[in-house]
Amino acid sequence: TSKLPLRKEAVILANSLSMCECPRIEFLQQKYKDEKNSLEHELFRHGILLITKVFLGQSVQAREQDSINQANYPMVNSVFVPRKYILNSVMGQRNCDCSVRQCKWFVFDHDLVLPEYIVEFEYITVVWIYF
Repeated sequence: TSKLPLRKEAVILANSLSMCECPRIEFLQQKYKDEKNSLEHELFRHGILLITKVFLGQSVQAREQDSINQANYPMVNSVFVPRKYILNSVMGQRNCDCSVRQCKWFVFDHDLVLPEYIVEFEYITVVWIYF
């Protein structure tokens, strides 16, 4: 959203763990792509998720030509961008019914977002050996 100082920005949320995690993993891959550090995989493994209760109020889908800020959407409380419009090399296109409902949300009024749970998680990876 807007980068102007002292301007209240939207709270950015997602209703999908993959939409939250893929940008983080891609960022870490870019940051450490040239380093051959043994701790590199540890950065991907752990994460923290904030689960919130949100009142979306009046919401609309974002228009491609407008940046997402309150000035461009004066009569709404929130704006959403469906997953199919979010370009991200790690996320890619998924062929499942659930991706239709996955969105990134921008809520302009911070008081409409109530944190409920903090979840610390760890990915457990498995190495498959084929004979």
